[in-house]
Amino acid sequence: MEENKNKSGFTVPEGYFEALDARVLAKLKEVPLPENNGFTVPEGYFDAVEDTILKTSKTAGWEVHVTKTPKQQNSTNKSIWYSIAGIAAVLAVVFTLYPFGNGTVSLEDINSTSISAYLEEGSLELTPDEIATYLNDEDFDALMVASEEISEENLSEYLYNNLDDNSLLIE
Repeated sequence: MEENKNKSGFTVPEGYFEALDARVLAKLKEVPLPENNGFTVPEGYFDAVEDTILKTSKTAGWEVHVTKTPKQQNSTNKSIWYSIAGIAAVLAVVFTLYPFGNGTVSLEDINSTSISAYLEEGSLELTPDEIATYLNDEDFDALMVASEEISEENLSEYLYNNLDDNSLLIE
């Protein structure tokens, strides 16, 4: 029973599929194709077929919705539209990339709190040595604090008054 499970009982002669395409093409060459298909259409049939269908549908109680085919757009309208869109895109790029005005920004124009907030956020990844290369001597003089201005007594008093955690004072 197991041996016959996948057998249908039908067999194909040996070599049948090897020459099948050649036999089919030879048979097609023997039988000529007809010149016409045997169907004819009455003269002017397609001129009046739409009206005939609409009349039949009205008498039978059918609803027929006739939609008119939309006019094809003129290619000049599309080319004008594409030209306007292209000009708008070029203007958008020009206004985005080209800085209008004097184009220079000085440090006086930038708020010092904005600069310090920018540096504190870590957005600027420069080492102190790299920052020092951008500063000139006047900037260093402004940053330098004389050691006489901050005495040890002033420092300890400041820490005592402003430090919330007393653990540093003990050390």
